[in-house]
Amino acid sequence: MILFTNFSTKDGRKLVGSGINEFLTKPLFLFEPEIVMTLRPGSKSRVLPYIFTGFGATIADAFRGRSKGGIDLPGRGVPGPERSVYHLPLGFGIDVAFNGCWSAFGEASYRWDLNYVWRNETDYDPHNTSLIAIGLRGCLRRAKRVGPPPAPIPPPLTVPGYDPPLPLVPRVCMLIELNSVYFASNTIDLSTASREALDENIEALRLNPTCCVNIIGYSSSHQSDIYALQVAQERAEAILNYYVGSGLSAGRFTLDTEVGEVVCPKGKDGKGCVEEHQVATVPFDCSLLYR
Repeated sequence: MILFTNFSTKDGRKLVGSGINEFLTKPLFLFEPEIVMTLRPGSKSRVLPYIFTGFGATIADAFRGRSKGGIDLPGRGVPGPERSVYHLPLGFGIDVAFNGCWSAFGEASYRWDLNYVWRNETDYDPHNTSLIAIGLRGCLRRAKRVGPPPAPIPPPLTVPGYDPPLPLVPRVCMLIELNSVYFASNTIDLSTASREALDENIEALRLNPTCCVNIIGYSSSHQSDIYALQVAQERAEAILNYYVGSGLSAGRFTLDTEVGEVVCPKGKDGKGCVEEHQVATVPFDCSLLYR
């Protein structure tokens, strides 16, 4: 901030009388670099409060020189600062914006006397001062230079009748195994436990759309081969129908049957061997269907 003030010194001369006090009887020049901090950082409001401080100097009669005949020797004359003093300001202000460039402001500040700039006396009165200011703030807008328009971006080259191939995206099935289902002897009906196991498989297949399933129906050859094959086929179809009925695509499934001597755990042959009535659902990568 740069300030010229105290142009009318009539009241100051009355206070000094026959003495000399440059700050009361001469124009004043104030130079003060300031640091301003807004109290609402980032605010888009038109009203913006702020505080400020800094470090400045006040000089009396800066451009005319000292008064002739003034008593300004150290320790003599009218106690007080002579022509210059350092000061520390602290102030508060409010800025009200009209647009993006112009605004009105009002601020109040106080300045503490620190010391002389050019002279230091042993006996002096502090020259603390207060200041109330109102005014307008503006900005200098520079006209934007308009250059030539940017060159247009040429369209990509295309060959008539040619469509580039789409990039190949590998399909990888992350499922290792799915639940197997066991039927009661001489039946193709799904039990409650079997449906719960299939529901878990369905949820896993929905989360892994790249996986297909080979449904394998097993049957023991203790009975006739034709009958065992028919039972294994119907059980596999029952599993397939359950999957498709749950919203999965039929194209993700293949059917297979195996009839033969099923290896049962020791002591569980015959009706006690559930492996004789098993239907396995084996996951594999769907890309294998199209090779």
